Parts: sequence; C-alpha cells; structure tokens
Amino acid sequence: IVSWEWDFGDGTTATDPNATHAFAQAGSRTVTLAITGQSGCRTTVSKTVNLQEGANVTLSFAQTCLGGPTRFRDETQGTGLTGRTWDFGDNGATSAEANPSHTYAQPGTYLVKLTVQNSTGCAVTRTQSVTIRRPPQAAFTSALACSGESTQFADGSTGNDGNIARWQWNFGDAASGANNTSEES
Repeated sequence: IVSWEWDFGDGTTATDPNATHAFAQAGSRTVTLAITGQSGCRTTVSKTVNLQEGANVTLSFAQTCLGGPTRFRDETQGTGLTGRTWDFGDNGATSAEANPSHTYAQPGTYLVKLTVQNSTGCAVTRTQSVTIRRPPQAAFTSALACSGESTQFADGSTGNDGNIARWQWNFGDAASGANNTSEES
C-alpha cells in the first residue's frame, strides 16, 4: 500500500495509515478509507460509526505553594456520569474523588489529567498544567528592644521569584491594640 485517504464524514480527511480523529458532535458518520497499492489499483471501504455523547470535561484548581494542598474541582457537565480518575502528574498519584486535594513534594510544572466516564461508555480526558512554586521565606532582624521605646524591625524575607506581594506583621503585644500589627514592608 502506497497511500491512504481517510474521509471522516464531517469534512475532515487524513492520509496516515492509522489515523485518529476527534469528532465534534455525537451522531452517525460514514467513514471512508481509500487505499492505493503499488500497482496503482485502488480500493475503498466505508463504515458507519455511531458516536456517543461524551462528557464536557472541565477542571479547575486553587493554586498553592509547595508544602500546601492544591485543591482540584471536577466541573464536568453531562448526564449519566459514572466515574472519574485524576492523575496529578507526579509519580502515579491518582484519585477518584470529585474534588480531591493533592500535595506536591517538589516545585515544578505538572500535567494534571482528569478522565470522566459516562453511561454510554465514553471516557473523555482533559489535561491542564499546574505550576507549584516555592513559598517565600519570612525573616527579619530587630534592634535592641527596651520596654516603652520603639523598636525597629527590618524585613529580610526572600521571595521565590524575587517579588513579595504582601507583608503581615504581628508584634505579639495585644495590649497595644491597632499598633500590634502592620502590613508595611
């Protein structure tokens, strides 16, 4: 065989010997394969393919830093959903929960896959990348502190990406009221 011509019945074609195609909608399609041999002879075969309605798989997550759980949410739309599998992209960690939490051991970008099955036998997978970052490291120094006198504190914190978005100081002196906390850098 020297050539393959696929017609998927929805206006798209392919020329690979083992073609794959994602149909946009459920229903029946007539798929045709035409092959040509080295001698120039051509043969055609057509088959009807019945496409079942797959789930509209959607996932979301609440981004967290390394050391904290990342909370995932299955927002899949569809009827007759029978199961799901999450693959968190790190060393085979999986879950069958609708809204699982997962804690990553290392920073990096991971490809998370959610596969949802429905009662028609269709399994649809969506993949989304999740980036886990190192948290900033809080540090400070202070001058000699004497009661009744102001004490100077100097921030020595470092950010993972060089930027720190917010500071929240608590001086441990509830008797000082509003002066017990600060958001200054």
